[in-house]
Amino acid sequence: MKKNSNLRTALSIILAFILSIVFTAITLIGDVYIGGINESVIGGIVPDTNYCEKLMKEYLDNCQSMTIPVGLPENITDNIVTIDELRSDVNQSIAKTLRNEKYSLDTSAYEARLRDNIDAYLNDKKIELTDDQKDDLESYVELIMDEYQNEIKLPAVGTISRYYRKLTKVLIFAGLGLIAFAAFIIYLLWKMYKWKGHSLRYIAYSALAAFYMSEIVPIALYSSKFYTRLSIKPEYVYEAVVYIFGNFLKTSIRIGFIWLVVLAVIVTEVYVSRKSAKKKH
Repeated sequence: MKKNSNLRTALSIILAFILSIVFTAITLIGDVYIGGINESVIGGIVPDTNYCEKLMKEYLDNCQSMTIPVGLPENITDNIVTIDELRSDVNQSIAKTLRNEKYSLDTSAYEARLRDNIDAYLNDKKIELTDDQKDDLESYVELIMDEYQNEIKLPAVGTISRYYRKLTKVLIFAGLGLIAFAAFIIYLLWKMYKWKGHSLRYIAYSALAAFYMSEIVPIALYSSKFYTRLSIKPEYVYEAVVYIFGNFLKTSIRIGFIWLVVLAVIVTEVYVSRKSAKKKH
């Protein structure tokens, strides 16, 4: 009898250990599925960070570098695009890219403002352009507009989102498989003991272990803020990367706390069961 009891205890410990690994794996899948580079996370980059402000600065700096060789004032491009317009263009670009749709931005309004700035400068300085200079000016305007078209595209978002969509399909199947496996282990533990408090105790051990295994690393990384010290250029890409890292870690921490809730429910159930059993006796 004692031998059977020891064997059952050993088997319960092994099953509880396996269950804790399965719980942790389910948590990691949830972390990647919910907090990974999905549409919701990418869509939060613009409203929740200084991405557009940094992007505007980068764009104007690049415009100045292209303006100097032409002989125009460095600030000739300063007011051709407002921050609200840039923010709207970036949002549309992201949305179209995530839907795998081709995005072609109409920059005619920005081009008109740039031409007005150039004309105002030339008229103020009473400068007459030769035909060659006019051609150079047309090339310059096209270059400034092309630069804007390129800058508003979030780097690699199209490629990342395509791979992420493929990954989520795998994650869903893996998650469902692990949930089924966890349910099977719980069923075995449930059937091994007449008093279900023993079964719940081992499930509680698994939930507690899963909490520790899934929380220690994200909490340590989020507390250290290591990702804010990454050297990434340009600055607007840095803003996006830091936001994605931080969001993933916060999501991981939130999901991990689910196991504390599970643990609290189990402990409460065991307490109520014991109290009920004492009343009967």
